[in-house]
Amino acid sequence: MAQYLTCYMSTTIDLPPHVAQAALAATTTSPFSIPAGAGQLRLRPNLTLRHDWLLAVQPGVLVHKLQRLAVELELTPWSSSRTEIGLRPVPRVWTGWPSDALMRTGHLALQAIKAPMLAWADEPLRIALRDLDTAFAA
Repeated sequence: MAQYLTCYMSTTIDLPPHVAQAALAATTTSPFSIPAGAGQLRLRPNLTLRHDWLLAVQPGVLVHKLQRLAVELELTPWSSSRTEIGLRPVPRVWTGWPSDALMRTGHLALQAIKAPMLAWADEPLRIALRDLDTAFAA
């Protein structure tokens, strides 16, 4: 049995804060499901962009088999070149500590959401490099 000191789950992504904010907005425009091991993170499309220490908040739910936990996905600045992605539980009624399975699902989901955000941020560079290769090949 894993021991978690807090219900808050987080990781960092190698994107500047406002680039991460734009990437999250671009990659989660419709209901979005992120597979995470035996569970998933389901995000609702109503992302709230902010311009203070909390850059974005998006409601969702962690699902593992029959267990569910309402969460908010949050973006906060970590440094000028990195951003923290966090999951904050927001249960309507406190029913106790989330299960280890839900906590693992949350941590896996945070790792999985980084790929589409990084791909979105890298796309303009991929296009520029492709166009550059095409120009030199001609």
